[in-house]
Amino acid sequence: MSNEETLLKRALSPFWLTIIVYCAFFLLVFTKFYELYRWELANLGLRIVGFLPSMHTILIYVFGGLSLVWSYIIFEKLFRKRFQNTFLTVIREKVSYDEIWFYLFSLGFLMSILANLYQLYVLRTIPLFDIAARWKESPVIVWFATLQFIFVPGMLVMSKKKWQACLAWMAFFIGVVGLALLGARNLPAKLVVAFFLAIVYKISAKQLKLLLLVFLIIFILSLGVVGAISKQGIYKAKSSAGLAIALTYSDSASIIYNLERIIKICGPTGAFKGKLLEDSFFALIPGEPAEYANYQIGKLLQGRSYFEINNEVIERSVSLAPSLVGAAYADFGVIGIFVQMLILGLLFAYFSWAASLEPLYLPFSVNYAAYVINGVDAGIHNPHFIAVFIASFALFCLDVLINGLRRRNR
Repeated sequence: MSNEETLLKRALSPFWLTIIVYCAFFLLVFTKFYELYRWELANLGLRIVGFLPSMHTILIYVFGGLSLVWSYIIFEKLFRKRFQNTFLTVIREKVSYDEIWFYLFSLGFLMSILANLYQLYVLRTIPLFDIAARWKESPVIVWFATLQFIFVPGMLVMSKKKWQACLAWMAFFIGVVGLALLGARNLPAKLVVAFFLAIVYKISAKQLKLLLLVFLIIFILSLGVVGAISKQGIYKAKSSAGLAIALTYSDSASIIYNLERIIKICGPTGAFKGKLLEDSFFALIPGEPAEYANYQIGKLLQGRSYFEINNEVIERSVSLAPSLVGAAYADFGVIGIFVQMLILGLLFAYFSWAASLEPLYLPFSVNYAAYVINGVDAGIHNPHFIAVFIASFALFCLDVLINGLRRRNR
């Protein structure tokens, strides 16, 4: 394996891909890409066109990234030095028949796709173009559908035969289409990211360049098609390929614009004092009226409640993406960013160590990474991410217990 192939393989691992995306979202605001779609963006009346962040915002964002890298490197070295075994390795030693794990993940996929189909049945009377109304219905069922982010990569990782790998690929395409029909772009995007990271684990470094190209195409199509449908629902006849691209750019660039406004409004100690995290947690409970972070930040910033196009007022959600560090800063200030990145780095390092010993950890690792990578533009104060975090932290605690008991029994 050449140095270039080794570097590419490492860059496409869950943690380092997160860092690449984290940097890319920020650097996007320094490009002149918006000039290609200035007319479409001007029609939207966006204030972020040509926006450049202040030095204060740049330093806060860099601080967040460095905190994440530092914590990952420190904890990864600690795990490789101090830990020898994993909880799931002990489980697999008890159930040594490898193929049973493929069938268990397949059964999980069937359950999650049934939840996906039930959700589509619930939405049958709502047009595909009415994205807001579709997303508002049965969010708990959506949570069960998103378990595909674990089960589909798990099918691939535990496949031993060609027909099993083919079934995993079929499950992937079915899942992407099923989740896309629910109306939210982030759902198929997470499955694409999770499955891509699982394949990186399975294939050789020589095949990575072709794989990267294929998945970039799938990722752009899954985001673009759902995005175009949703934007057409908002902008009617004004929707076009150019407008969809312009909106995608503006959504990406606006996270830094939103972050700068959060920093100015909330101050170094934060303004919400934990309310964003608390409400995001309680939003997991069916029937709870708690609003998660992005909506509360949208109200704080008084942003994008509507656009005016050709004298027509177009209502939009008040949800605003605050970047990976925005919600943590709004909640607790600078210390919130540091603690969040410390915990994210800890779990990334834990999964990196555990997955190198036991392939059963890969589905959970890529699921966690898919949520964090998606959270680079939207933050992780999100009910679904909190559930994923709790499950990941529970696995971590079990492994700490297993290794502690082994050292004690020596």
